[in-house]
Amino acid sequence: SVFAANYKYATFPSIALGWMISDEPFLKAAGFIDMLKIRVSYGSIGNQAIAPYNSLSLSGLQRYVFGDGGPSSLGVVKSTLGNDNLKWESTYTTNTAMDFSLFKQRISGTIEVYNSNTKDLLVSRSIPVMTGYTTILTNIGVVNNKGLELSLNWINIQRNKFQWNSSATYFHNKNEIVHLFETDLDLDGKEDDVVANRWFIGHPINSYYDYVFDGIYQEGDTDIPPGSQPGWVRVKDLTGEGTRNADDRTILGSGKNPKDEFSIRNNFSYGNLSLSVFLSGMLGWDAMFNLINPLVPGRALNQVDEGWWTAENKSNTRPTLLYNNPLLTNWYVSRNFVRIKDASIAYDFDKTTLDRFKLSSFRLYLSVKNLYTFTKFPGSDPESGGDYSSEQGSTNLFPMPRTFTLGFNIGF
Repeated sequence: SVFAANYKYATFPSIALGWMISDEPFLKAAGFIDMLKIRVSYGSIGNQAIAPYNSLSLSGLQRYVFGDGGPSSLGVVKSTLGNDNLKWESTYTTNTAMDFSLFKQRISGTIEVYNSNTKDLLVSRSIPVMTGYTTILTNIGVVNNKGLELSLNWINIQRNKFQWNSSATYFHNKNEIVHLFETDLDLDGKEDDVVANRWFIGHPINSYYDYVFDGIYQEGDTDIPPGSQPGWVRVKDLTGEGTRNADDRTILGSGKNPKDEFSIRNNFSYGNLSLSVFLSGMLGWDAMFNLINPLVPGRALNQVDEGWWTAENKSNTRPTLLYNNPLLTNWYVSRNFVRIKDASIAYDFDKTTLDRFKLSSFRLYLSVKNLYTFTKFPGSDPESGGDYSSEQGSTNLFPMPRTFTLGFNIGF
């Protein structure tokens, strides 16, 4: 019910091999190695993330009036354009990994390297409106993802009363479009990008393509173009023609997914007292804001106040609130952040106290969620991208709540 008549099914094979090297005789002398295993796999998976029957030409009801003052008639019209060759989106992945444990399990972890190609992507492609339709579901292109995944666990200190152990994860991913339609209409020897959809060969999906911000026009500037005035945005003239037009746009980054993600957890204990701190972060991504003040009328929340340009406050980073954005450019900011996501402290009462009150266990604890976020992101939350005028619309306007919990666990 999902795909068209020509592609009702597909085959997705995979294979995986593993080698426990630590069991081999030539590693028996390496006493510091507890376990060492190599894994290699290759396989494919399919994606059918479209609604049933969308590969078909569907019909809808439409009313139409024939002549002035005539009654309306109800007709059936073709509402979507079908595609008999619509098929599965397929991802082919090569993965190489190593699992290890060293020094009597004092250090353990996994390292993985992967390379993934997704072919025949299911996308809604824009088509000329003179066809009677604006889009059609189709399969196009190849997108590549390659990266590294690392997880580690280690013991820092292990004494009679004091213990300190840590764990960490790290993910790095590089995403890029390998090819789209394999066309070269401008005959420059390179495959054409699709600017309307923000698809650029060799760059991540949903890249930002815009003018390069170059400050604010100030009073006394001699290069203010006609139609602009002090307090308006200046953009770079990349072509060197002396004017600003669509040819001056360039790729500024991507906000789809971060290039790097990491987390670190530290657990401390001294006698019956324990402390746990968990940090996480995401790096290498951006968010898009409007350059004008993104007011949200009728909402009971604070508005963005970034020091907008006035005659008394001649900002070189924010325009006047009267700026009407003739070039329809935007303001791009980093979404990088490091967050103390969780911190908790607990005390377990000793056996003498438990026996006095006839209890099997009694733990008193205090925990804080989202204790603090280190970021220069001006919106409400860099992780969700919540701001006051993002490309997703005015969503996620409120910041991540900081939650304090005081409680106890009792066992009878």
